[in-house]
Amino acid sequence: MARARQLLLAYLANNHDNFAAWRAYGRTLVVSSGQADKSAAFPAFCPPAIARYWQVQQQPGVTQEACLIALTREFPTWQPWLSLDLAQLKLKNHQYRQGEEHLLEALDVLGENAEAYLTGAWLALKQSKWERALNYARKAYQCNPYLAQPYFFEAAQELIAGNYSQAMSLMQHVRLLTPGYIDDGDKRFGYFTACHREIASLCEQELWQTALDTSDEALKFFPEHAWFLGDKGRILSHLGKTEEAAVCLAKAINRDPYRLPAVQSYRRLLLRQGRYREAFAIWQKLVPATILYHPQNRLRAKYLRLEKAITTATKSDQSSLLELARAMCKVGWEEEAAIVYAQIHDTAALAEQQQLRNHLKFVDGIRKMLYTSYNKGEGNIISLLRQTTRLAKQLGIPLRTWPSREFTSYFVVAREVDPFAPKQGTLGHYLAQYNKFLDLGNNYGYVEGRLLNGISLRSHDTQIWGKPFSYEVILGDETAVETYLGYHSGGSKIAGRAFLSGKGFYIALDTIRPSAYALERLYERLQKPLPVEFPQTRPDIFPYLAGVADGLLGRSFAGVLPLLAAEYRRWDILYQELLIRQIDVVHHHELGHLVDFPCFLPVYTHLGNIVAMIWEQNFSPQRIHTRFETTAEVFGLAHAEDAYFYLYQEMERLDIEDDGIFGMVYWAWYGKLPDEDPYYRTARKIFEDLLAMRGNSDDWRNLLTLPQWPATDITECARRLCQTYGIARRCDREEERN
Repeated sequence: MARARQLLLAYLANNHDNFAAWRAYGRTLVVSSGQADKSAAFPAFCPPAIARYWQVQQQPGVTQEACLIALTREFPTWQPWLSLDLAQLKLKNHQYRQGEEHLLEALDVLGENAEAYLTGAWLALKQSKWERALNYARKAYQCNPYLAQPYFFEAAQELIAGNYSQAMSLMQHVRLLTPGYIDDGDKRFGYFTACHREIASLCEQELWQTALDTSDEALKFFPEHAWFLGDKGRILSHLGKTEEAAVCLAKAINRDPYRLPAVQSYRRLLLRQGRYREAFAIWQKLVPATILYHPQNRLRAKYLRLEKAITTATKSDQSSLLELARAMCKVGWEEEAAIVYAQIHDTAALAEQQQLRNHLKFVDGIRKMLYTSYNKGEGNIISLLRQTTRLAKQLGIPLRTWPSREFTSYFVVAREVDPFAPKQGTLGHYLAQYNKFLDLGNNYGYVEGRLLNGISLRSHDTQIWGKPFSYEVILGDETAVETYLGYHSGGSKIAGRAFLSGKGFYIALDTIRPSAYALERLYERLQKPLPVEFPQTRPDIFPYLAGVADGLLGRSFAGVLPLLAAEYRRWDILYQELLIRQIDVVHHHELGHLVDFPCFLPVYTHLGNIVAMIWEQNFSPQRIHTRFETTAEVFGLAHAEDAYFYLYQEMERLDIEDDGIFGMVYWAWYGKLPDEDPYYRTARKIFEDLLAMRGNSDDWRNLLTLPQWPATDITECARRLCQTYGIARRCDREEERN
């Protein structure tokens, strides 16, 4: 950059009136020094008009725009460059359509210009117009093949398409061209995502050596990162390199003892070595004992049996190993049970071993069937169940499964299993014998499934709006078969789901479980004082205020902070406290859906309510989805155990990451712009309505007082919102009709 500045300065010494060159020179000063007053670094022979132009660049947005327009009238020859400046100003202010208008004015005169094309790429990107963004980026590359940003646009496109290795290659090429350029947060996030998903994809295909090479490449850029250490340990285990695997997994667990994939891999390795108690101990950290051993948990006896078996098992006592293997099967640790069975030499256990092998092949077959359906977008429930029955027959597994036996229908295109009472001989019933909870349905023509281990199964009886309400909750973990979204995103994404039957819902621990990195960030936030002023960085949308979120966090964890003084216990305490709060948020959100469902299901008795709701939402699928999520969130806020933490989660929903290329990849996968997301729109509405109820909705800065509100006030306001939204009137139209 210094060389470019010297060349431009030499040129300008003899070409004082070349505005484009002066503009380029000024930008080299910004890049190299970042100084605020660009005119101060200009040479003495700089024309006064140029100095005025750079002074305009220091003005705030509205003033700067007016001054640039004035300069356009005063200096018509500068018009294309000033139009480009205006386009970039609109980009900065999130006024993307107006920015595109100015950009086209600039391109009409400038023609092939890399800076203009890159500006166009960003304007298109912010509107999720990926094809147009990529086209602009490619044109910028044609103008200047030494630019790095076009490579990132290409890499992002490859990520969206699922070509993770190609995305990695493109970003590695940038590292060769411009070392250090990839080190900012967005680029690191993009490279991390590409590496993580490529490794997951290779492992799914059982291409273990290629996966090992990829994990080594990831660790070069992210040294000692627990995720990639855990991945490498798992891969080494599959390659039979036990000692190397043990080293990697021990490092991964030491760095992050709460990451499930590493715990699973290390647990199996320890079991092979006969270190049974250690294997159980690293898993125990993941599930709070208050949940696992709760007196009302109907799965409690299974885990008590496992704990007893694992604490008494020794390699020299074959009967203790047989009991351990059986106890593991009962909690859904089938792969672990197979490891223990392999250590039993009693021929009496051979039949059980063979049965377990067949079961593992069966589960793997179901997983492959579903994932094939996810990849091809083909297949339906009938074809899936036919294949399942055929596979079960081959493996000697007695199944009598058929849609009419397996599923409950709620309307023509939506069906689901009943996980609380699966019928004898069905797929759900068979898997329940291994403590596997099956969520499988034919939703709007495509197959969707998930298979989890059960951690807790509880019945709840409560009063909602003065009426008795009963429901059941499954707490699941260790997902064996992922949902469509989870499969394509390389990890669990759905935290819970309320069943259309209205009987209850499930919560997935492996989706909401915090990592060590998340706990470190949380602890840092808990140490911060509440700011008194916040910059308004996004004038076009409701603002995310990190300081308010920190304040709500502080109120939520006020009673926990004294317990965090001892560092050796800090992270386990923080993990348990955060996980309990996350479970409560999902619990009451899904409960909100359960309370809402009877208004619309079954369809044939609630057509009036359905038509009225669709009419009220103007027949918009997005508004209908938002309506259901708003109902669940407001209900959840009104009934949550910790109103401060629930409201903190709502504020975090406003923290949309769309500033970088790779931050936008998530929204491309999601298929919506950030401000079109039903959860974002719901959170925004809740804060607007809370302020309105306090009589000061005109100024969002009044959110600063939220952390000082008593929790009872937040709950009372939320309950009043339930009345306003009609949530408290449980289907009054239908009740009046009856």
